[in-house]
Amino acid sequence: MGNKLFGTDGVRGVANVYPMTAEFALKLGMAAGQLICRKTRRAAVARDTRISGEMLEAALTAGFNAAGVTVLKLGVVPTPAATMLTPSLGVDMTVMITASHNPYQDNGIKLINADGDKFSDAETARIEAAIAADDFKLNPDDINKKIKKRKFIRNKENDCCIIRTNAKFDISYNFFIHKLQSYK
Repeated sequence: MGNKLFGTDGVRGVANVYPMTAEFALKLGMAAGQLICRKTRRAAVARDTRISGEMLEAALTAGFNAAGVTVLKLGVVPTPAATMLTPSLGVDMTVMITASHNPYQDNGIKLINADGDKFSDAETARIEAAIAADDFKLNPDDINKKIKKRKFIRNKENDCCIIRTNAKFDISYNFFIHKLQSYK
């Protein structure tokens, strides 16, 4: 089965026009959460500064959370930073919301695997098939997890650190990336 939505570098289109809609992003989060996020049950989401990025980030996060996946929100970061950080985050995948050099009305969703590489055609085809089938097996117990404590992840190799804030009843996290020099 060939990919209809995923091109050579993710899914792209005009914001709020299929497939760059909140509904599609929600289903993508659920599908990737069920098919890809099996080892750590964690995914990261990063975005660029486009206004539609916030909408897509919220929908992806909701989809991942509905599938019982913890989301690490990296906020606004460049794509190379998202790919470089991914292997050190302990996540099954990262989603980068960006349309790079395309017009401001556009946006895109890139999928990055746990090693920091883009997904294979076979992986994106599986996700597309799950979205097309619109048959998600959601477990109510998965969404009722609690975060126990605040965590601080330091990545000396990339000279940055990430602070995960405590959210008592929410399984998504917020991330703030700073240079280590500010903590010395």
